[in-house]
Amino acid sequence: MPEKNPSGVNRVAIIGLGGMGRAMLSEMVFHPRFEVTAVFDPDARACTAASEVHPSLEFADAAEHLIRRDDVDLVYVASPPRSHGAYVTAICDARKSVFCEKPLGVDVEASRALAAYVEASGVANAVNFSHAASVDAARAEAALRDGILGNVARVDMRLHLPAWPRDFQKTAEWLRYRNQGGFTREVISHWVFLSQRLFGPGRVRFAHTHFPEDDRLAEDRLVAALDFSGVPTLVSAAVGGRGPVGMEYTLWGSLRSLRLTSGGGMLECDDGEWRACFMEENSAPSDRQRSLDNLAGLLDGAPNTVAGIKDALAVQEVIEAILEGRSG
Repeated sequence: MPEKNPSGVNRVAIIGLGGMGRAMLSEMVFHPRFEVTAVFDPDARACTAASEVHPSLEFADAAEHLIRRDDVDLVYVASPPRSHGAYVTAICDARKSVFCEKPLGVDVEASRALAAYVEASGVANAVNFSHAASVDAARAEAALRDGILGNVARVDMRLHLPAWPRDFQKTAEWLRYRNQGGFTREVISHWVFLSQRLFGPGRVRFAHTHFPEDDRLAEDRLVAALDFSGVPTLVSAAVGGRGPVGMEYTLWGSLRSLRLTSGGGMLECDDGEWRACFMEENSAPSDRQRSLDNLAGLLDGAPNTVAGIKDALAVQEVIEAILEGRSG
């Protein structure tokens, strides 16, 4: 493993400069514990878009060159899911730390083998789920721990998307196809992770997922009944129709109910009316900066809330079961 920077800064290589890769690049540039050494993407348009915002970037000609560099401590993988296994394996072999986008993969058996390989390697590993460090998730966890909600009767997940992929994702063609894209893997997975963090392991009781006539395309609607350690969870998601983009995640409690939204913010209800609660100060760190704070903690061996490779595998097992319409 390369000698770490004496300054305590984690030197990062980024593989993939799509929407998430560029977003994380911008966050890392402003975080005191990370320094982006070099980046790679095979798409010249993605490289151009990144260089216009960050003109001093160094571009590598191959991902393998990035992974083997001596001035890299951590590799962030933001490429399409089917490439994650090969990249993550190479990063472990190079004894670098792994930070990977979700989903971990699309083949459950391959991901099980990958997770075992990463765990056996002993390298620090994290997968990017937004609720691993979000303020709202932490507040929901505290409300459950403190008994503020009473008994949770059920959880509802409701997602509406006028179109898929969304406008900012349209250059990522793979997102529209069934073999590795779709909103279930990209959006619902974050909320499955949250349920597993709040309640425990999940399983699919029932799922019906509809696909367009062109069977290459990703799902356009689904309904599912899940269970997280005894907490029933209903999922409804669809593409099409005018209306706001977003997810509502509602914890229905016997004393108080909480609703989280994909846009951030939380509502509570104990008397028949929803009202805003836990208003965030404008000066508070963003959830992505909090995520990087926790990632730095992981790399330091300090307490942290990051999602590891085993967490990502558990989410993937639920997501792929939904897409296959399996229940048990």
